[in-house]
Amino acid sequence: MPVRKKVTLKTIANELGLTIQTVSKALKGKPGMSEATRQLIVLTAEKSGYYTKEQIRSLRLQHIAPYPIERQRFLLVQTQESVNYNRLLLEGLHERFASFGHQINTLLLPKTIREKAMGRWLEEHEVHYADGVFIAPSILPKAWEKPLFELEMPRMLLSFPPPRNQGG
Repeated sequence: MPVRKKVTLKTIANELGLTIQTVSKALKGKPGMSEATRQLIVLTAEKSGYYTKEQIRSLRLQHIAPYPIERQRFLLVQTQESVNYNRLLLEGLHERFASFGHQINTLLLPKTIREKAMGRWLEEHEVHYADGVFIAPSILPKAWEKPLFELEMPRMLLSFPPPRNQGG
């Protein structure tokens, strides 16, 4: 197993040309800098794998390893029609999973396909080799739901119930 390079506040400060105090204040959420500077520091810390003691403590309480032993690949399956609708969803998933070293890939489901061919299509696109799948809302045709739910891996349906009838 490779030895993990130790990242410190000084490492981040040197990379960004800032003081250690500025980096520390940004990661603790204290005032004294622009929001752009704070975001840059936080993103740099995440990309380099730097965690504050409070972040590590919080992750441990949630039983999440701050430094993943193995990198995993997840899929967000969606249809072409839902790409714009799910853009923010994908960005949020990608940002959170990337902070743990994992990868989110998108897979566009074909709009027209016979139900008998769906299993073969999933095999051809190596869906079974993913570590998990997120199923985006508004999958059409609805026939896709059954083969996606039958996958033998962690599955998460990212959907919302239809609004209740308010009138009655």
